[in-house]
Amino acid sequence: MSTLDASATAPLLAALDSTGALRWLNQIPSPFAAPNRYLQLKLDAAGTPHAVGPVVLASGNPAARYDSFSQHGLLLMRENYLGPSGAARARALTLNAQSDVYLAGSVAASGSGYDALLLRYEAELLFANGFED
Repeated sequence: MSTLDASATAPLLAALDSTGALRWLNQIPSPFAAPNRYLQLKLDAAGTPHAVGPVVLASGNPAARYDSFSQHGLLLMRENYLGPSGAARARALTLNAQSDVYLAGSVAASGSGYDALLLRYEAELLFANGFED
């Protein structure tokens, strides 16, 4: 995709060159209702973008979303995590020296309220996990 759909509720990721010119734009289509957005984006040592944020799935459940992209903006991997009670939210991510991804957020507790969430995606498995929507 190279144009922006301002009416969409889909997350947007774009890359600019050193002069500020658009290299690529990717607005991932989503059949889900808002909120569908990225709260944090980080590049690994190879320049691969990784993003996390909240999403509401077709079931109506909020999930923690992690997306990994190629250096050219293609979606390589998507993971939605619901947690044991069926509701989770992604808030932040970090990468270690091996490009393993750590996602931090919250997950609905079994009673009421939320518990802390920490997920790890190993670099060598990032492209073997597949897509989930």
